[in-house]
Amino acid sequence: MESAVAEPGLLCLQERAQASENKAIIRRLVEEGMNKDRLDLFDETYSQAYIERRGVQGFKEQSAQTRAAFPDYGYTIDDIVAEDDKVSVRWTMRGTHLGEYQGIPATGRAVTLTGMHMFQLDAAGKIEEMWSQASRETLLQQLI
Repeated sequence: MESAVAEPGLLCLQERAQASENKAIIRRLVEEGMNKDRLDLFDETYSQAYIERRGVQGFKEQSAQTRAAFPDYGYTIDDIVAEDDKVSVRWTMRGTHLGEYQGIPATGRAVTLTGMHMFQLDAAGKIEEMWSQASRETLLQQLI
């Protein structure tokens, strides 16, 4: 009895297609969810297991607080790389400090913050894990 093994070329094409789909999911989360305040995309994009374990309410609250302090803020995706079920994004956030942020009154200063996120998606294309790296201290130093 022969086992069903995908041809190497076909497997490679399938992996590339999945990586492209995963990048599109994350790009949509950044460009629509974060940049256009489509907070409903957080619920749509994260897996139920992630929501139950960690919740997305904190992301929504943080996004709303950031928008109140930096009403013109936006994220630029500097690099996005996907392999298997993971997508890594290197990003830059820019905005103008026009509202209170972590107790600091509006300064009118332009700010820039850089960071990285790595997402792991499940078979349904939902985020099941996320790791972040950004220096909030760098942002605060620009405000004081």
